[in-house]
Order: sequence, then C-alpha cells, then structure tokens
Amino acid sequence: MLNRIVVAGLILATLALPGAAQIAESLRSQYHKEDELGIRVVEGGNVGDVQRYVHDPDVRVIALQSMVEEVPEATAVALVDWVRQGKTLWLYDSRLAEKYFGFKDYKLSKEQFRGKPESGKLGGRGYDGLATVGLAFGSHPMVTGVGEATVFLPLLKDPDGERYPCVVVEADTVPLLRFAHDSPALCAVRHEGRGMVVFKPLMWTLAYSGERLQSNILEFSAGYEVPGVGGYDKVGNPPGPKHDFVTGNPATPVVGAGGRIKATPLPVSTTAPAVVATVATAGVDRIAVGSETVEGVVLTPEFRFETGGNSLMLKKEEIRRLDIGGTLDLDLLTTAKGDTYKGLLMTRKIDIQNKDGTRTLEKAEINSIEFATP
Repeated sequence: MLNRIVVAGLILATLALPGAAQIAESLRSQYHKEDELGIRVVEGGNVGDVQRYVHDPDVRVIALQSMVEEVPEATAVALVDWVRQGKTLWLYDSRLAEKYFGFKDYKLSKEQFRGKPESGKLGGRGYDGLATVGLAFGSHPMVTGVGEATVFLPLLKDPDGERYPCVVVEADTVPLLRFAHDSPALCAVRHEGRGMVVFKPLMWTLAYSGERLQSNILEFSAGYEVPGVGGYDKVGNPPGPKHDFVTGNPATPVVGAGGRIKATPLPVSTTAPAVVATVATAGVDRIAVGSETVEGVVLTPEFRFETGGNSLMLKKEEIRRLDIGGTLDLDLLTTAKGDTYKGLLMTRKIDIQNKDGTRTLEKAEINSIEFATP
C-alpha cells in the first residue's frame, strides 16, 4: 500500500483529530505499488544525491526535503532541466519554491489560520509546527475524490520573524489545498516543460481525504492517471516524456530561464587556472576521467550548454575546453574564441574513439575535456 512510504518521511501516519476515513480496498488496489513509482527522497543537506538521481532513468519523482539555504543554484538548474524532461519534483519549503521554481512565497503567520500544535519530521529533522485542515479546490486531477486533508506545517524561522510555508495563487500556480476559495495555497502545482513541480506539505493519511490525496499525488507525479470519482475510469494527463512541452507563466523567474546565471562572458583570468591545461595536440582530444587521461577523438558533434540567459548549442570545433563542476558547482565552458561561460552542460553522453575502439562516457564520469586544435 502507498502509505508504507511512512519510512521515507513523505507522510505522517497518525493524528489525534476527528474525521478519520480511509479509502476502500477496491480503490486502493487501483494505485501502483510503492516500488513501481520511482520516487526518491533527498533529506536535509544531502543535496548531492540529486545529481545521482537525475541521471537514473528509473527515478520519476524526487521529494526534495531540503530548506532554501541548503540547495545551491547548480542543483536547482539540474532539477529544472530534469523536470522539463517529464519528471516531477516535490518541494516543502515555499521560500525554495520562490527562489528557483516559479512559485511566489507567502509568509503565513499563525494568527491567520487555526491549527493544533504538533511536531513532525521533515528531511530527517524534527520541527515544531501546526496541524491544520486544507480544503480541496479546483479541478486538477490530483484532487479527484478529495474533500479535505489534514496537513503539518513546520515552523520556519526567517530573519524578520517566524512563519509557515505557503504560496500565492497567481500566474500558472494551480492550488490543490487552500483554507478558503481565495486564500493562499497549502499545496499547489506548476507544470514545467513535460513535467511538474509540486509544493506540498506532509499530511496525515488517516484523517479526512488524506490517503486519497496522497495517493493521487504519488500516482500522477509518477506519470500515471488517477482513478476517477468513485474509482471509475482514469483521469488526467500526467507528466512524462511524451507530454506536450508547457512553457508556463511562472509567478517568479525559474532558475535557468530568468537570467540568474548571467550569460555574458566571464573575464578571462590572468592567473594560472586551478587545473593546468595541457598543450592541445592537433587532431587529438584529451578527456580527464578520474585519474585517467584518455586521448582520442570526440565523436559527439554538438554540445548543449545552458547559461541561464541563453541555451547554447555549439559544434565541437567551437569549443576549446569543458570543465565539469561536480555536484555543487557549475560547469565551465571555454570557447575557441576565448569566451568563458558558467552554467550547465546538458549533453549527458559523450562518444569518443581511440586505439581501443569506440567508448561512451557519461557526463558524471568526466572531469574535463580539452579539444584538439584545428
């Protein structure tokens, strides 16, 4: 059953509130099993796991249980590109949702809603907070069969005071749970590219329609239609590689599309680089793979590089050097003309040929590529 994901910290199992209700077994059986959903949880500061997950074809959903100060820009850029390919990202911190992912944060104070003091665990850490009830609004497939759900809102401590996570309903933000028809959203979704980003709270599955909502969100996020009202038929057009590409109208700039990483060339350093470049040999490319340097010919004819302000598609002959930044750093591109850009290399597989034959390298294996001189 889907509520076995308690160990992953996606839901809260019990709550001493009235209104307990569970979905019928006949309906529950229509949802996919947990091990078929391809979901991975990133806890707290373990954001380095993101790079591994976005390169794993079996991963469909990443639950990013990290706070805004723990997620570097390079990680957010990688996540946005991954989402646009038809995957789903879950966020729990509305400040993070605004900084990178197109939502607008709302500073919700405890005076603005009724709640019951509770404690919960998010991202492997305990938080004080409030339990409250959200009402399902709108016609998104993920709220099919949902009336209301009990959720946990962790107390966030900002420099200017304490508040709770919440997002404004504007632009292309679609609310799933609200206090009232015109209130900010406790749970919401944005469709981005062929995938989607879900801002969601932890929720109790045994109270109200919590199990139905959590099951719907899991099912739809993983690329499956959800059971219709009463369990009849299937509804929705879930994210996936064949979904139409949605440009969207975000409430705040999405990282990688709003110029957060400047596309203007960086000044060329006059000091020696940290990695000393070797002298390029005509016709021979040099690829640093761990402690090994592979010499041969790069067969991949073009490389896509995202700078934030621009999406560059460069032929091999137009590039002098590529330095791969690793988990937390941006990649560095040096063109044949000497211009330097920081961003993200989006070409994931690179084919090379040398005396041992043809070989395909994953981006994650490569430290740098120094291209041959003409």
